[in-house]
Amino acid sequence: MLHQLLIQAQIIGSNSASALLFADPQSAEKTLSALQSAPNITDAVMTTADGEPFAIYSRDGSRDRRDQKPSGEATIPFSSMRLHWFGNRRFVASSPIVFHGKTVGAVYIRSDVHELIDRLQRYVVIVGVVFLMSLAAAVLMSSLIRRVVTEPILNLVQTARIVSRERTYSVRVAPSRNRDELSTLIDTFNEMLEQIQKRDTELQDVRDNLEQRVRERTAQLNAANAELEAFSYSVSHDLRAPLRHISSFARILSDECGAAMDQNARHYLERIQDGANNMAQLVEGLLKLGRIGRRELVCVVTDLDSLVKDVLIDMQPEFEGRKIDWQIAGLPSIECDPSLVKQVFTNLLSNCRQIYPGA
Repeated sequence: MLHQLLIQAQIIGSNSASALLFADPQSAEKTLSALQSAPNITDAVMTTADGEPFAIYSRDGSRDRRDQKPSGEATIPFSSMRLHWFGNRRFVASSPIVFHGKTVGAVYIRSDVHELIDRLQRYVVIVGVVFLMSLAAAVLMSSLIRRVVTEPILNLVQTARIVSRERTYSVRVAPSRNRDELSTLIDTFNEMLEQIQKRDTELQDVRDNLEQRVRERTAQLNAANAELEAFSYSVSHDLRAPLRHISSFARILSDECGAAMDQNARHYLERIQDGANNMAQLVEGLLKLGRIGRRELVCVVTDLDSLVKDVLIDMQPEFEGRKIDWQIAGLPSIECDPSLVKQVFTNLLSNCRQIYPGA
């Protein structure tokens, strides 16, 4: 705006040099009247070289006498240089009138800045409207993003925390209405939870069935142990007494009548005694087996070599008078119940004695 004022002042000054030289104020005012095409210019004054008003232009049509300066222009300085300043919400631009290198006058143009202020105000309003619209769009976009992106992600995170903390696989993430990558992720996560829940249910069923089978097997084992205990009790009371009678009467018969018997009779009597003794050992084994079922296992590291040697020492009276060649390889140390394993070896070696009675 200032640039335009300076150019207009320079143009008017160039066109008014002859009017100043020939003292033709009407021609100068006519030149100044061309400023009517600029609505922002309020007034203008052309002065002589000594600073006296020569021609005046006013947009409102008011004119002072030529020997007076325009209202408010009493302090306008005269200079041969182009000047401009701002005051009272107006721009003032001046340009000297030069003819053949000599300053013959000056032109002062005053422009109202209300149009500029109005334009700035319009710009401010436009910027404000654009800012409010941008803010509203940002709020709308934020709400849309929160509903479309943030809330599903938060629901997914919350569900994952519940699953991790409570081991609850029946929860599900609310599906997204949009068909995008996030919706695919939620669907995949729900499918994974469904598969885990299905496997967990199957494992629980298997565990329940296994526990039921264990209870059933335990009940059956307890029943078998009870039957074995009852059988052992029956054997101890019902079989041992007749065996003692058979063994006792066979011994008495051998002691009192053995000399009068022939060889076949004594052989048969010995067979009866051996059978009674074997039967007594079987009954004793059954009783020990019944007691084993009621014992609690106490497992410790045991050297089997020492254990077998102890068994042979205990069974030495049974092998008295027999020539036996024991071939026992090196046995390891194992974790077991020593008393029960010792009974195993005792039964094993006793069976060898019964299978090979002549050994």
